[in-house]
Amino acid sequence: MRRVISHFAILFGCLTLLIVGMLAYARRDAPPDWIIFSINQRYNNDFDIYRVLSDGTHTKRFAFTSDEHPSMSRLSNDSTGWLMLYDRYRGQERLRFLHLLGYQEVMNYESSVSSMLHYDRESQIIYLTITDDWLNNRTLWVWDLKKGYHLPYELPFKLGELRAWLDGEGLILWSDHASAGDLYSVSFTNPPKVKRLTTHGKVLIDPISTASEGWLYYLVGDGDPDPYNHLYRIRTDGTDEELVAEQVLNPVNAIFFGSGDPTIIYYWAEANENPHLVQARPDGTEAVDLPIPVIYGWGRGWSSDYQWMYYSESSPDMVGPQFLGGNLRRINMKTGESQMVWELSNLQQMVWSADRTWLILLTTDQQSGYSSLYKTRPDGSDVTLLADNLRGMYLEIMVGVKAVAYTTWGEVGKELHILDLQTLEIRPLHDDAPPGRMRQLLTTLPMPESDSQAGWLVGLGAILVGAGVASTLLPPFRPRT
Repeated sequence: MRRVISHFAILFGCLTLLIVGMLAYARRDAPPDWIIFSINQRYNNDFDIYRVLSDGTHTKRFAFTSDEHPSMSRLSNDSTGWLMLYDRYRGQERLRFLHLLGYQEVMNYESSVSSMLHYDRESQIIYLTITDDWLNNRTLWVWDLKKGYHLPYELPFKLGELRAWLDGEGLILWSDHASAGDLYSVSFTNPPKVKRLTTHGKVLIDPISTASEGWLYYLVGDGDPDPYNHLYRIRTDGTDEELVAEQVLNPVNAIFFGSGDPTIIYYWAEANENPHLVQARPDGTEAVDLPIPVIYGWGRGWSSDYQWMYYSESSPDMVGPQFLGGNLRRINMKTGESQMVWELSNLQQMVWSADRTWLILLTTDQQSGYSSLYKTRPDGSDVTLLADNLRGMYLEIMVGVKAVAYTTWGEVGKELHILDLQTLEIRPLHDDAPPGRMRQLLTTLPMPESDSQAGWLVGLGAILVGAGVASTLLPPFRPRT
C-alpha cells in the first residue's frame, strides 16, 4: 500500500512540475496583463468591477462601485495585485485599496484628492497624501495593510513639486518652506524622515530634466531683475553640490528635456541676444551651442536614435497645460530642422510601435468628444485611421509597452479592444468578457499572482516527489511477530 501511495505522490508531483513549467514557458515572452473595467448591467447607479486577462479569458467580478466615474490606479509597477480606487459613496468621497482576489481595505471617507507615493510590497505599507488643500498640505499618511492601521505624519514643510524618486526608499520634493524654495528628501521609513538638501533659499520650482544618474539638477535665482539663473546639480543624498552653468534661461512654457543619454545634458542660454539650446557634459564642460531656438510646448518623447525630439507646440503667452493638445512637431537635435508631424491641435497621446517604425496617435474631437486612433510614420507621412468612435481620451499602456487597451461604442454599449504594438492588429476583448449596458476601462495591471502561486505549486510538486522517492528508499514496513 505504501508503495502505491509513493508512486502516486511521485506521479502527481511530476505532473504538477510539468504543468507549472508548461505555463511558465507559454507566457515567457508576453505574460498577460489584467485589464480592469467596470460594467453597469442594471438601470441604477451601481457598477460592477471586473478583471479579465488580456487574452480575453478568466473574467471575474471582484468589486463594485456606485460612482459612475471612479478613478483607479495600481499601487506600483510590480505584480502586487493591489489597486487604489477613489470613488463616491452616498455622496461622500472614499478611498479603497482593492485586491484582485476580492478583498479590500476601506481607508478614508473624507478626502477629496489622494495620491499614492510609494508601496512597500514586503511590509505591505502604503505612503500617500490625502488633502483638500494642495497649497498647504503637510501630511504624509502611512497605511499598514497587514496590521490594518493608518497614521498621519506632519512634515515640517508643505509637500511641493515632486522632483525625483529614490529607488523605492523615498522621494525628493521642492518646497518653499522657510525660503523662496529648496529641495528636501523624504525617506519611506516609519516614521518618515525629512532632510533638507539645499540651502540656497532661491531654488526655482521649475524642474530640470536630465538622464545623468545619481544627480539632481535645479535652477537657482540670483535675485537680480534680469532673467538669468544658475544651474546646479547635487547628488540625491545631498552631497557634492556643483555649479554647472551660469546665466541659464528659464523661459515660461519652454521645454526642459533630458537627452536619453546619461553623458549629455541640455539647457537654454543666450548669446548675442539669441536664445538657444546648449548641449554639454553632465558637469557643464564641453558646452556646445545648438541651432535650436527656444521651443514652447509639451515634450512628447524621442526617436529611437535620439536625433529627433517630438513635442506639441504652443505659443509663449499660453498659461498652464492648455497646449497639451497642440500640433505635433519634431526637431532635429543636430541640424535644428523642424518638421510638422500632425497638423491638428487635437492630439491627446502618442505611443511608439514595438519596432518604433510607427507612431500611434490618439486624437479627440473637442466638439463631439469622440476620439480616433491613427498610425503614421515618424515624419508624419502615410497616415492611416486605425479606429474611430472611441470614448475616452487616453490609452491604457500595458507592461512592456507591447499593447494598449481602449474602449469604443458597440451594439450593446462600450466594448473593450486591444491594439498590439508589435503587429498593429486590433482585436476585441469579448471571448470571456460579460456584456453590459456601459463599460469603462479603468486600468491595466501586471499578472499579479503568478509568482506566488507558481512558487507554491513548485514547492508542492517538489514535496510530493521528494516524499515519494524517500518512501520508496526506506525499508519496507514489517509487523511485529
